[in-house]
Amino acid sequence: MTGHELGEKLPEDFLATCFRIPHDASPRWLLMLTAYVDETGQEQDDWMFVAGYYGNDASWKRVAEEWPKAIGPQRKHLHMKELRFKRESERQMLERAALVPKRCGLVPILGGVRRNDYRERFRGTPEDKLLNGYVVSLWAMLADTLANLPEGERLEIVFEHQPSFEHYAQAAIGVFVTFDDPALYLPNGIPKLAGWRWVPKESTSLLEPADYLCYALAKYHKDRESERYRWVRPIMDAQAGEGFGRIMTPDAAHKAFLGKMDY
Repeated sequence: MTGHELGEKLPEDFLATCFRIPHDASPRWLLMLTAYVDETGQEQDDWMFVAGYYGNDASWKRVAEEWPKAIGPQRKHLHMKELRFKRESERQMLERAALVPKRCGLVPILGGVRRNDYRERFRGTPEDKLLNGYVVSLWAMLADTLANLPEGERLEIVFEHQPSFEHYAQAAIGVFVTFDDPALYLPNGIPKLAGWRWVPKESTSLLEPADYLCYALAKYHKDRESERYRWVRPIMDAQAGEGFGRIMTPDAAHKAFLGKMDY
């Protein structure tokens, strides 16, 4: 497991920023908002999303208890790419699971972009490699989420361990933390982004709501008339109008590269 922490390490803040573990086995004394996020669309130059949920430790503890009940008893884990979308029991399971994030007090967050909409503008330039869909989507999610965090709160991001994407995430966050924007900092100058880390695949079920949300976002933007979208729409409807993040336009993607995020 790898991770990073940012900002001044004050004694009373130390345990809130370091040595954090998945919340399905977490001590109660750790206090910080945590986001578990996933991604979809990385295989092509079409729609790309980075999305998930944030919440406090009490909320994630509830998810750890309620999520297995919602997707069980037939399965221990929910991986959207493995569903066949044929059995009525699967549809009912998706309906149950869609209600868990809101019931547990989680807040949805997302970033998205359609790379084909802006890639020609940057093709052959140094920006072309950095401004891939993953990087732009992650920037969009982080900027809007951090700008709208509850007063005094900081956020840690948890990703699923995927070697091919750790490089992109490191590059994206490496640029993001150089943005000189007051909205990304607490009044005392400490960054609101407290840290980020990766956890092994299937080490925690808390990434699975993010997987479900990412899948639904992709279906909505690419195939919203399909039967599969009808099955996953409940997770979109459950918290419609809530949460933070944005879908990036080509102009917004370029401004983000220049460190000029719009909120």
